[in-house]
Amino acid sequence: MKTGNVTLSVVIKGSNGQHVAREFVSPRERQTFVEGREGSSFALRIRNDNPFRILAILSVDGLSTIGGERATPKSPGYVVEAHGTFDVPGWKVDSGTAAEFFFAASKDVGDESYAVQMGHGDQNKGTIGLIAYREDVPRRQTAMALAARTGTPFRSMPMTVGSRGGQAMKSASPQSASAMLSASSASSIHEPTSSQEDLPEKTLGTGFGKAVGFETTNVAFRRGGLVAQMEIWYENRRGLKRFGIDVDRPVPARRQAFDIGGDGCPPPPGWNR
Repeated sequence: MKTGNVTLSVVIKGSNGQHVAREFVSPRERQTFVEGREGSSFALRIRNDNPFRILAILSVDGLSTIGGERATPKSPGYVVEAHGTFDVPGWKVDSGTAAEFFFAASKDVGDESYAVQMGHGDQNKGTIGLIAYREDVPRRQTAMALAARTGTPFRSMPMTVGSRGGQAMKSASPQSASAMLSASSASSIHEPTSSQEDLPEKTLGTGFGKAVGFETTNVAFRRGGLVAQMEIWYENRRGLKRFGIDVDRPVPARRQAFDIGGDGCPPPPGWNR
């Protein structure tokens, strides 16, 4: 899912490697869904195609993936470098560890979802959210960066220092050397577009899985304007069908503008010079 040049993807892990989950749009809610399979681990991939750093705040089942509390734009988030990509493998436990995300179902012995286990209820199960803010960079620093890219001489100008600030955390990952965390402020994350009463019962949540290495450290970040806000919902195959999604619909053939080859346009039958 992509908004404001920021992409959020659900990456499914399996015995044969990993793949980006196929996205569906429900005909009624016009909401983006992915299919989750009970017990499967997954990661959240953030891609920033903007020419500036962003702060990306992640929410899973309504909870911050960094602090475990109710997610709002005041929650900590990841700072992604311009044109950077990295994977968040799970719930942050400490500066070197995360607990893998996995699709958890309600069972007779209890609900395995982290939100329910921690007493937050199940009303937000099945939701993944992202809010992204651009970095508020002083004008002088921006001009110096532009001069470095274009090769033009830099001329001094008044420095504008914003009043908003925050402490951030840097996270190393295979996808990028610049995944970072920051505690920042704003109002609450928007709720799903449809009322809970109108929606089919959700069957999946996200569990607190096995420990995996995920190193983080503090960095500084000054929040600027809102860049993107998006939600992806997830359900098992049966649940997706209840939302009116044709899970078995084949993937449309990819269109191509170019097929390199040939020396000219072949004439149709009966064409004369």
